[in-house]
Amino acid sequence: MKTDLQMERLGFKKGGYTIKKGDTLSELAVRFDTSVKELLKANKKIKDPDLIFAGAKLNIPEKVVKSEIKERITMPPPVPREEIKVVPLEELKIKPRKRVEMPTPINRNDDSIPMPSLGAPPMSDAEKKFVKAGEIPQEDLKKLKEIKKTYRNRGQEAEAIHKDDEEFYTGILPLAARQLASDTKYDFLRNIFTKDRADKLTQSFFGEEENITKKDFSEEEFTLLKNIVMRNISQDKFVVDYDDWRDFGAGGTSTVRDNPFELINNPARSLQYTFGQGSIAVEDNGDIYFRDQFNFNDAKLSNNPRQYYGPEWDEDGYLKMEYTRGLKGFLSNQFKKIRNYKTRVGRGEGEGAKTNILLGNINDLKSKKLIASK
Repeated sequence: MKTDLQMERLGFKKGGYTIKKGDTLSELAVRFDTSVKELLKANKKIKDPDLIFAGAKLNIPEKVVKSEIKERITMPPPVPREEIKVVPLEELKIKPRKRVEMPTPINRNDDSIPMPSLGAPPMSDAEKKFVKAGEIPQEDLKKLKEIKKTYRNRGQEAEAIHKDDEEFYTGILPLAARQLASDTKYDFLRNIFTKDRADKLTQSFFGEEENITKKDFSEEEFTLLKNIVMRNISQDKFVVDYDDWRDFGAGGTSTVRDNPFELINNPARSLQYTFGQGSIAVEDNGDIYFRDQFNFNDAKLSNNPRQYYGPEWDEDGYLKMEYTRGLKGFLSNQFKKIRNYKTRVGRGEGEGAKTNILLGNINDLKSKKLIASK
C-alpha cells in the first residue's frame, strides 16, 4: 500500500511542485523526505537556498520511499488509585473574600452636588438663561455645521483612500482578457475610418483611456508580479521578460504556439500575455516600480511598426494559420486571429494603457530574508 508521502511524490513527479506562500526549502525537504542539498541539485536555477518565490516550480528528486510508515505514540502510565489522596473540604485553608462596597451613583440632576469641570469656565446665570431659551446665534450654528461637515468629509475621504488602496479585482476573468477587451474598444473604429478620424471619434465616445493600476489585478496576479520583480532586482536584473513569466508557472515555449485559453487559471500566463516585457525602476528614495505600455510592436498603423520574420509569419508580417495539430492547432489559431487583428489595426509604440505600479521599497530586500510571500 502506498503511503500519503508516496502519493504526494508521484503527484509532483510530473511538472514539479508549485511553491506556495510561506514555503521554505528546509520545510519542503522534510515534507518530501529529502534534504536541502538534494533539492538544490534538482533545481539548478535556485542560487540561494534562502531565496525562493511563490508560483515557481520546484522539481522533487525521485527517491525510494518505504512502503509503510508507522508512528508509535508512547502514553504515560496511569497513576495507581492508591496514590491518589482525597483531602476533606474542611481541611483546605481557603480565605473568604472581602466584601467591596460600591459607591452610590451620582445624581446628575441634583444641583447641590458640584460636578467636575471639563476645562471650560462656568457659565453665569445670564448665560444659562440664554442657552436654556434656545437663543443660540445663527453665526455660531453655521460655524458648528461647517465644522461637522468638514470632519465628515475628511472621514469619507480617508475611508475611500484606504478602500482604493486595498481593493483587488475579485472576478473570474484574468487581467489579459480584460485588458484586451478594454484595448479593443479604442481601435475597432479603425476598421471603418482612417486612423486619425477613428481615434478622435473613439476619444469623444470613451474619453481618455485609463491606465492599468493595482485594482485591475487579482491579488494572486499582483503578488506574483511583485515576487518576480523582487527576484530580478536581487539578481541585478531590471527588466521582466518572457522567461521570467515561465519561471513562475506560465509554462509553454512560445506565445504564438501555446494554448491561449490556459491563462484562465494561470496568473503567470495572464501577466505574460498582458505585459510581455516590462521594465523595473528604482527611485532615489528606494521605491520600486514596474512599468509597461499595452500595445503591439508590429501594429501596422503605428508610426514606427516593427515587422516580425520567421516560419510563424507570412511575408506580410501576419501569423500563419496551422491545421496539422488538431485541437491544439485550432486553439492556437484563435489567438493568432486576434493577434493578426491587432497587427492590422491595433495600437503600437507610444499608444495604449500605461502601467506604473509601486511594488515596494528596496529596503524590503535589504532588511529581511525573502521567502515565498504569495
